[in-house]
Amino acid sequence: MNTAKCILLLFVGIFFSDSVVECTSSSSNIVTDKNQVCSKPKELGMRNGLISDSQISASSQWDSNHSPSNSRLFYAPHNGRTGAWSSKTNDINQWLQIDFKRLTAIVGVSTQGRAGHTQFVKSYTLSYSQDGSVFQSYTSNGLLKVFTGNSDTDTVVDHSLPTAIIAKYIRVHPKTWHNHISMRVEFNGCYIDCTNPGKLGLENGRIRDRQVRASSNYDSNHRAQNGRLNFIAHNGRTGAWSAKYNNVNQWLEVDLEQLVVITGISTQGRADSCCNQFVKTYIISYSMDGVVFQAYKEQNQIKVFSGNTNKYLVVHHDFSSPILARYIRVQPKTWNGHISLRMELFGCYKDCANDTKDLGIHSGNIQVSQITASSQWDSNHGPNNARLFFTARNGRTGAWSTRPNNLNQWLQVDFKGQTVVVGISTQGREDAGSQWVTTYMLYYSINGVSFFPYKNVGQVKVFNGNTDKHSVVHNAISPAIVARYIRLEPKSWNGHISLRVEFYGC
Repeated sequence: MNTAKCILLLFVGIFFSDSVVECTSSSSNIVTDKNQVCSKPKELGMRNGLISDSQISASSQWDSNHSPSNSRLFYAPHNGRTGAWSSKTNDINQWLQIDFKRLTAIVGVSTQGRAGHTQFVKSYTLSYSQDGSVFQSYTSNGLLKVFTGNSDTDTVVDHSLPTAIIAKYIRVHPKTWHNHISMRVEFNGCYIDCTNPGKLGLENGRIRDRQVRASSNYDSNHRAQNGRLNFIAHNGRTGAWSAKYNNVNQWLEVDLEQLVVITGISTQGRADSCCNQFVKTYIISYSMDGVVFQAYKEQNQIKVFSGNTNKYLVVHHDFSSPILARYIRVQPKTWNGHISLRMELFGCYKDCANDTKDLGIHSGNIQVSQITASSQWDSNHGPNNARLFFTARNGRTGAWSTRPNNLNQWLQVDFKGQTVVVGISTQGREDAGSQWVTTYMLYYSINGVSFFPYKNVGQVKVFNGNTDKHSVVHNAISPAIVARYIRLEPKSWNGHISLRVEFYGC
């Protein structure tokens, strides 16, 4: 099935049958945009030994001195061991395999031939796997990708992958070679870690109502937003999401609004005295873009999860292979009484802890065209003046200043891509008068059209701003905002709405 046909079937499925369509050839959720998953690639450990010998295997070896552990980039002969991995036989069924031991984004590959002998691989293909048993070939534009290898023994030949591979295992398959199949290799990318998975936020509200939807709702009191673990009936709302129809095409979906490592799921039935309703079995599908979904598999079979046996007890499952996705769907297969469900997802959000930086308003990396406002006093008080530490110059004033003073004013930044925002700093107007914003709210958007207020513990957050015009006041944003656009809306001010600002994140 080609990608275009697959997306068309998905479109039909979403609006008519709501069924999962598998797109095995396009691999949309295994191979993906490398800038999303690995913005700062590095060597994954063949050369430096981070990958241990036990993680490297092969289809065959000439003998123990030509073993796959010799296949490290720049490996040199010593103690009787040769300067590369060499296969036992020369045929296209040979392979070299790396077990990364964890979910990994692979964005590049480098190869060499055998040190000291004129043996090298001239072309090869790649395949990858989540479980080490079922491998899928790496393709580009729907065709098997054949990589150009080496033309001598020592020169390193690098390839950047057009799209990233997300996998635990990777194999190199030599297709042509000079004299004998012998090679050394390194992979570049990022390890996707989730060593301490936690609840992703259905129960505690971090996942907002707008992020949860379903194929159907019995009515507005049985809506998808009731499908939170331990949700209880109140104000007319029932104690679970309940589908309008009882069939295998129903689903409950969560948009996590960023790529997240998802490691497990917990489910419950409906918490109402009237009804004994719960989901007994279900499958899971996931997506990067919300259009093309892939069913979660184990051992190359769609995994059918055991659900609940009553409506109250929580049943938890850890995934044998963590999922990297933005969207996840739970699709009931069997149920008791009626399809009704509460759930929680487990995993790890992207964390900026080791990579937090200012996002570019002060430095100028965010350009003039990326900063807009509801109004400006005049061209000398424009939004481009709203940069932290900006000072009056060449007729321009020392801050952005609005035309009117009212609650409808805002300053907007377009980061030009999905960005994790974890903090904000503000100042008042540097020059004339005593003008600053004393309180404000934040709104954010993915598309620049629909904006949502930032909330903390389910309540709209009002941030404390400045008490003078020079001091910098910093506020952490936790949980983080993940969006392309952010708006700051002043709620109270001293003298006049005037502001300088910086955002922080990754």
